Amino acid sequence: MRDIIARGLVGSALKSLSGDAIIRSMYTAASEFAHFCDNLQKHTVRKCLDDYGFPIVTKLDGWRLPDIVWNAICQKTPYVYSYPLGCVTERALKKTVSTLILNAAPGSSVSKGLKLTEEQVQQRLRLSVEKLGAEGVLKLFLAQWFFELAIRNLRGKRGKKQPDYSFWYHFSRDGHLAPLDSERRLREELLNQCGEKAGQFFPFLQESLREKNSSKIEQRISQGLLQVFGVQPTKVKPKPGPDKPFLNVIVGEQPQTKLEAGYRNDNKVVRFMLHEKDPNVSFDFERLEEFLGHRTHSLVRDLLDVGVIIYMADLYVKRERNLARQVGILMPVRHLEIWEQARAQLERAVSFLARDNVSIQFVQSNAHRDKLRNFTPKPDKRCVCLLSGGIDSAAGAVWAIDQGLSPTFVSHYAAPNLSGIQNEVVKEVVKVVKEPEEICDGREFPHIRLHVARSRKQNDQYKLGKPPPSILAQHLRSFLFLSLATAVALESKISKVYIFENGPVALNPLFSEARINTRTARPNFIEYFRTLIQTVFGVELAIENPFYYKTKGEVASILAKKKPERLVSLTNSCWNWFKVPVLAGQLGIKRPEKEKEEQEHCGECLPCIIRRVSTYSAGLWDKDAPYLIDIFKIFDMRIFDKFPDHRREIITMVADFVRFCQSVKDLSDHELLLRSPDFSVSAMGVEPQQLVAMYKQHAQEVLQCFRAKSSETFKKVFASALEA
Repeated sequence: MRDIIARGLVGSALKSLSGDAIIRSMYTAASEFAHFCDNLQKHTVRKCLDDYGFPIVTKLDGWRLPDIVWNAICQKTPYVYSYPLGCVTERALKKTVSTLILNAAPGSSVSKGLKLTEEQVQQRLRLSVEKLGAEGVLKLFLAQWFFELAIRNLRGKRGKKQPDYSFWYHFSRDGHLAPLDSERRLREELLNQCGEKAGQFFPFLQESLREKNSSKIEQRISQGLLQVFGVQPTKVKPKPGPDKPFLNVIVGEQPQTKLEAGYRNDNKVVRFMLHEKDPNVSFDFERLEEFLGHRTHSLVRDLLDVGVIIYMADLYVKRERNLARQVGILMPVRHLEIWEQARAQLERAVSFLARDNVSIQFVQSNAHRDKLRNFTPKPDKRCVCLLSGGIDSAAGAVWAIDQGLSPTFVSHYAAPNLSGIQNEVVKEVVKVVKEPEEICDGREFPHIRLHVARSRKQNDQYKLGKPPPSILAQHLRSFLFLSLATAVALESKISKVYIFENGPVALNPLFSEARINTRTARPNFIEYFRTLIQTVFGVELAIENPFYYKTKGEVASILAKKKPERLVSLTNSCWNWFKVPVLAGQLGIKRPEKEKEEQEHCGECLPCIIRRVSTYSAGLWDKDAPYLIDIFKIFDMRIFDKFPDHRREIITMVADFVRFCQSVKDLSDHELLLRSPDFSVSAMGVEPQQLVAMYKQHAQEVLQCFRAKSSETFKKVFASALEA
């Protein structure tokens, strides 16, 4: 029976995968990691990573090294981090590196493994590799890879006729949250089983590593998976003809016949018309130039074009059922030679953000091209602040003014209603900071709201319909958002751009293997984007998030100090706010007339839950917006008797969140890194240990809020997590 658990979970997960996808992720990572470990016996860690074209420009310690090694491998083989297996492979490799650092030799201190010097970390790695040997290291990686695949399958959503393991993972048969120790034992047992399977599969991996022919490699991998897990991955037929750049997004009216000669087209190509006579994409170029008071430079317009097209491509290029997606973009730019030099950096930033295999091909645009000029900004009190309309950006606006800065606010909105929210938030921020009067010092704070969407007036030939439905909508919005802010900064000679995102959401660790964590403000992406801007424009623009080490409760406390009467309730944090009336109708909830005029939140999405925790922690509970569903009283809401599946899905998500916070609070640092490799961050200027300390504080805030605000029924069901 115990053999069937891991075998069945991994086997059923493999059914939806192709041999090509497995080779691109698991096999490639294993091959590159084996090469890295082999070189480690001869060279320093820095020299090994230099060979991947990934120079280390930050400290090298136990916290950072897992992320550094992973990013170095991705530098050489960028497709390993894309869906559907990118997250599985990333977590497996980082856990393997962490294990090698922490468990180096008998008698060595595990607890000190994260605080060692670079030489000590290097020594530990070498000792571990020597102790385990090449075979042992790869078996360790395979065990983690199979485990991540198994636990993700165990935690994932299933069909109506299949048992809901994701729910029963947390809850005992009497409907109460199981003790945390029982989940830990389950995970340990599953990892042990995956270790056994790794040993059985290893000979096939070993044979494949000796092969040079790709078809024979796939054959060996498939044979091994069939023998060990009883499943043979789907074989993808290679497309005939020469290997050409892939395209499924074309910008402009490039003739199809000309494209077929030089590119490999997808069956479903999306056409975007941006500057043509009848555009199908709408963007407020004229409004931006009116705001700036002058024409934008052609290189800045290139950046805006790139940001808009990447955002629209994210919306319109459909994913496969397993979330896999390849995005190939062909677009004209005015300064072709500059963008060709920056293309690899651009593709890396976008691919990291989307977890897709993104390639971008540039051609020369016929549009007006200005002479290059000096974009060096002036170091003064001015700054550009991104303002989305949520609590974090409102608190960021207050923070910037309190720092004596003179902010220009830049907003992006997809829905017209959001523009109104953003405008009201800025007005209320100004009212708040004018008490006392000298804080504002009579200054004005410019605010521009920019709209990007499909055009209402479209040519029938290239008419865009509604984007295909996706659970990963707008993952690339932050690239567009930063592009807009950067354009305003460059054209205004402003040296600093601020993005405001609380630490837990900016880091956004995966708290359930069944979930998908976005990277919209992760430090690595901010660094990639800043480096891209430096390459393209030749300036060192400061792009910072001052809230990396603050919980959302601490961010909300910035507003609490100002005694806001309306500001908090005006802000919008909900993923589903525009669906609230529809959701209310579906669930049969009658909304009070007065609340229909306010910014009502759904109450059941993760941003709503984190927001409620933050307002409780900051003492703003009574100042908050209304919520359609009170998550803290969900067990007492009779409406869910008619919708048990809907309630079970919400409860499972809450259990994932609360349980992860409980683990973060209880685990030691080295245990946390082995459990959640997302805490390994190697971005410049970011201290991983401070991120961990911040998240532990966040975990305390979450548990305290649920203890204080949950109904007695809720507290009874969640007793094993909420008992102090």
